[in-house]
Amino acid sequence: MFQSKFDRLLGDGQRIPDGWQLSAQSLPPGARIRAKGSVSGGNDGSMWVVEAFTDGPPVIVTQPVSQVQVATRTAKFDVAVGGTKPFGYQWTRAGTNLVDGENISGVTTPILQILSASGADTDAYSVVITNTFGAVTSVVADLTVQDPCILTNPIGATLTAGQSMVMKVHAEATSPFVQWRKDGVNIPGANATNLPLINVQAQHAGIYDVVITNNFSSVTSSPARLIVNLSYAEPFNANVESGATISSLAMLPDGRMLVGGTFSSIGNKSRRGLARLEIDGTVDNIFTNGLSFQSDAVNALAMQLDGKVLVGGRFTSFGNQSCSNLVRLNIEGKVDSTFKASVSSPSISSSQVNGLVVQPDGKILVSGTFSSVNNLPFKNLVRLNVDGSVDTTFEAFSGSVSAVALRPDGKILVGGFITKKSPAVSLGLLNSNGTLDTNFVFRWNSFSTLTVRALAFQPDGKILVAPENVGALFRLHPDGMIDTNFTVSLNHLVNSCAVQANGKILVGGMFTNVTGESRKFVARLHADGILDSQFAPEPDKEVHSLGLKNDGKIVVSGGFVRISTVIRAGLALLANSDESEASLIHNGNTITWSQSGSSPLAHRVGFEYSVDGLNWAFLGNGQLRSNVWQLSNVTLPPLTFVRARGLVTGGLRNRSSWFIENSIRINAPLIIANGSSFGVHSNSFLFGVNGVPGNSFIIETSSNLVDWSPVLTNTFTDEPLHFPEADFRSFTHRFYRTRTP
Repeated sequence: MFQSKFDRLLGDGQRIPDGWQLSAQSLPPGARIRAKGSVSGGNDGSMWVVEAFTDGPPVIVTQPVSQVQVATRTAKFDVAVGGTKPFGYQWTRAGTNLVDGENISGVTTPILQILSASGADTDAYSVVITNTFGAVTSVVADLTVQDPCILTNPIGATLTAGQSMVMKVHAEATSPFVQWRKDGVNIPGANATNLPLINVQAQHAGIYDVVITNNFSSVTSSPARLIVNLSYAEPFNANVESGATISSLAMLPDGRMLVGGTFSSIGNKSRRGLARLEIDGTVDNIFTNGLSFQSDAVNALAMQLDGKVLVGGRFTSFGNQSCSNLVRLNIEGKVDSTFKASVSSPSISSSQVNGLVVQPDGKILVSGTFSSVNNLPFKNLVRLNVDGSVDTTFEAFSGSVSAVALRPDGKILVGGFITKKSPAVSLGLLNSNGTLDTNFVFRWNSFSTLTVRALAFQPDGKILVAPENVGALFRLHPDGMIDTNFTVSLNHLVNSCAVQANGKILVGGMFTNVTGESRKFVARLHADGILDSQFAPEPDKEVHSLGLKNDGKIVVSGGFVRISTVIRAGLALLANSDESEASLIHNGNTITWSQSGSSPLAHRVGFEYSVDGLNWAFLGNGQLRSNVWQLSNVTLPPLTFVRARGLVTGGLRNRSSWFIENSIRINAPLIIANGSSFGVHSNSFLFGVNGVPGNSFIIETSSNLVDWSPVLTNTFTDEPLHFPEADFRSFTHRFYRTRTP
């Protein structure tokens, strides 16, 4: 192929002996000719191009190319030339001839090298090529040196409090200054490429980046988030067998717990479907009858106020006794023969009890898949009396049931497919007698057909709904209207949720992402749905069940083997970064139980009293007022014990329930007779009075120890109250006493 110097194709040559020829061409004066030919060779038939030129000035075949280079690396420009040799080369920078120097070489060769390039080398480069026939200048090639340049950005991490890490940045720069930042604020003294973070705590959590600066420019790394998990695995190791499923939980007042599910051993001890665990996770040797279940699974547990436990699931016998899907056990794990209930359906294999809730009056809500209870036609939801007989005042249910929750006012929230209403609804509210509350309507049309997977209440009475067929958590107003200010999206299903007294929401399930952030299988949300950045235990597989103990510690069960790096197969106890707080006060007239922090949120509360701390009498159900439970018009003598007991739910799909409790002894107020304030001070007779903070008291006087008159009524605080008697010199004698109202 032949071309002119103006790159005009002349035509393909014809083969002649020892060469190629192109005839009948007319060229302008000074035109130069280039011939290009293809050559093949090598074992694989490779091909390349060879060229030849007629005499004349140099012809640039390959121009130098503009480039971007990283600081401290070598920048290289090259040029390829054709024509009559020899050639002379002179590289220029911004039109000025270059000379070889400390970091520049090849200025008179086809290849120009700029060693250890810096921002100072950023400029325009070209080369002049000469021969005996003339000269030609290349195009201008721009060199841009990224100085400084970050090659590897810092990487975020999730650490448990007490762990350590080193954040790193890899940058190339000329005389750089390094400055690490946390949440956009410079970290004093953090001026190296490595940032050690030792024994991390809550204050270390945040967004880190690093700014690299020099005389030429400044560059900022991409952000790296450090999540500091304050909820670590406690030294509680139940050693659940591989492949087991713990789906039901129940916490005991003494700190122990019951676990139920599908398993044959826990802690290397034979326990089929049911076990009681000590505080440290070891198996309770006294409660042994769990190994007597002969069939499939324990789905739900419910603690009664008397310490007995209801067990629901899919089974036909316990020990040597026949029982159909529901049984009650005493404290030792023996069958309570006074409780007689049979839950079944024509197809025995398909009938099962899935959920249990004990009401404050002792009656029991039972849900599941069944059509007959004690040979009476009750389908999928029934209420039993304390002895297991059917409560016939509770209207028969129509539809399927997937979740049940008891409201503080005694009404019952039911998820499933409720055909009592036309058209059928997936979430409804029943009155305490089982009739449908028509004022409650699940009103978000886009999700009106969702199947409910789990239900829970918040302190303000709003309802949390985990659906069956979408990864999400919804919140409803008490009337069923969707709360559009609460949006929590997850990439998979929620199996269980638990609510703390401070409103924070624990969720466990199959998800690995919550509201766009990585969170594996268990997460905690603030009351408004914002992800809690300090809670990231990181189990390695799905979480089935959640439960909150009275002290705020978190029980999780699932298919996991590890919590973060700690081995905890199937069941774990997590520390809670929020303090658990509860206060029980009797001020002489009103009992007040307040919960805050990580205490489990109680759904219904009853109050009891005792004169000996052993035998208790019921006082009444509490009323929820401004997030505290109260019972008014209660007068009790000093030294009486008072107890509050609240219903809590948990387990898989929140189908299990138990009671938490708090108790006090009403102490009589005391006059401090041996304190430093007792006696005459500044013309007053002074003494101190002390008692339980929040309790009311009266100071009375008498001259004969028979007739008493009140002189002060007040309320105790954390500090003793000092009572001054300025007129003491006018009395020959006077007696003082203090008492509760």
